[in-house]
Amino acid sequence: RSVRQQHATHRSKYTLHTDTHANMATAKKKEKNDMQEEVLQGIVIADSFNSRFAPLTQRLPRTLLPVANMALLDYTIEFLANAGVKDIHVFCCAFSADIEAHVNGSRWKVDPTLSISTIKSQSCTSMGEALREIYQMGFIRSHFVLIGGDTIANFNVESVLETHKQRCKEDKEAIMTMFFKEVDPGHHLRCKEEDLAVTLDKTDRRLVGYDRKVSSKLPMKSL
Repeated sequence: RSVRQQHATHRSKYTLHTDTHANMATAKKKEKNDMQEEVLQGIVIADSFNSRFAPLTQRLPRTLLPVANMALLDYTIEFLANAGVKDIHVFCCAFSADIEAHVNGSRWKVDPTLSISTIKSQSCTSMGEALREIYQMGFIRSHFVLIGGDTIANFNVESVLETHKQRCKEDKEAIMTMFFKEVDPGHHLRCKEEDLAVTLDKTDRRLVGYDRKVSSKLPMKSL
C-alpha cells in the first residue's frame, strides 16, 4: 500500500510538473501572439491603376514623382513611421522594379525600428484586385493602415486607430474606418477632374453615401 501511495505521489508530482510547463508554454505563446498583434501594420498601394498623370508617369510611377526633391512615396512612409507603424508592405504593380529599388535604397530600409518590404504583382488592375491578393497572402495579422503611395499627410493616426478598435469591439459588423478631409466646394484641395462627396450618419458617423461624380455646384447642405 505504501508503495502504491508512493507511486501515486510521484505521478501527482509529475502531473503537476507537466501542467506547470504546459501553462508556461501557453502563457509564452499568448505573450508572443500579443506582441505580434501589437505591431501596427501599414499597407501602401503604390499603384494608382490609372493614367491621370500621363505623360509624367509613362517612364516613372506616380509614387516616385518628386515634390520638393523628395519622392511622394517617402512622404507616405514617413507619415506611417511617425504614426507608430512598424511593419510596412509596399504593394506595387506597374514599375514594380523601380519602386523596389527605391525602397531598398532608402533610409527606411536600414532603420532598425522599422520593417519594410515590397510586394510585386503583375496581374492586378484595380484596388479591389490588389486588396484581394493581399488578403490571400495572409500576412495581415490584425488592424492595419491602408494608404495610397502618393499621400502627403500629417494628421494624428493614433486617435483614429483607437476609435476604430473601440468601434469594432462594440459593433462586430464594423470592418473599416475611412479618413476624409472636409473642404468646401471649389476649394483648391478638391480634385477638379473627379469630385467626391460623402454622407455620414450624425448619430454614429456611419458612412451612408459615397459619390465620386457629384457636381461641385451641388449645395453640400442638401446631402
